[in-house]
Amino acid sequence: MHRDNKQDISKLEYMFLSLISSKIRVLIIGGGKAALIKATTLIKNGCSLTILAEHFDEDIEALSSTGFVELVKESYSKAYLSDKHLIFICIDDKSTIESIIEDCEDRSKLYVNCSDSKNGLAVLPMQNNNGSFSYAVNTNGGNPKMSRKLLSEMSKAVEPLLTITEFSTSLRGRMKEIGFIDKIILDFIISDEYRFFFEKGYGEKVLYLYFSKEYLDKLLEYDFVLYGGYDHEFDYSNKEK
Repeated sequence: MHRDNKQDISKLEYMFLSLISSKIRVLIIGGGKAALIKATTLIKNGCSLTILAEHFDEDIEALSSTGFVELVKESYSKAYLSDKHLIFICIDDKSTIESIIEDCEDRSKLYVNCSDSKNGLAVLPMQNNNGSFSYAVNTNGGNPKMSRKLLSEMSKAVEPLLTITEFSTSLRGRMKEIGFIDKIILDFIISDEYRFFFEKGYGEKVLYLYFSKEYLDKLLEYDFVLYGGYDHEFDYSNKEK
């Protein structure tokens, strides 16, 4: 049997795992402020959400109009865990919390204990999605206000990388369509040297200076890149293949 190492944890250490939110079924147990905070973040990220409680705050009840939330006005029963991937425990009753945790452990469910994060298997980090990439942050000692500040600073830091990220992601997607991912080109594109020329508007021209014209012609034939750099006006999502 695997050894339970929870007693060895002196401070929180995290391993991040990005969940495909649209496929995740979440159960929130509780109908108060803590449940509302978690539910708001989960709805924003597109999770399928059930909230279970005997009583709901008005703000929780209002969430039912979003179409993403099912409200179940019942007391807790372990039967509600059966088809859920992730459980948020947002109540204060210690005996009920212990019972829920025991049920989650028996069924190998991931659970977040909002009253005591160290006595859980996961936490919900501060996170953002700017359209090109997602990022998240936690402080190892548990400091939500500082995490929010760090996330704001991260947002400023990554802003200059949005365009080059969109470009390289689109180019890699086209490589997969062609059937050959050229790692040398991708390594070149993420270099500081290439970024300098890309931002000056010479993205495609520089590629033709260094790499095979035949391959680049196939790679760029759907106008993923226009001469002078990434074309922000072009709608690639609707371009015919």
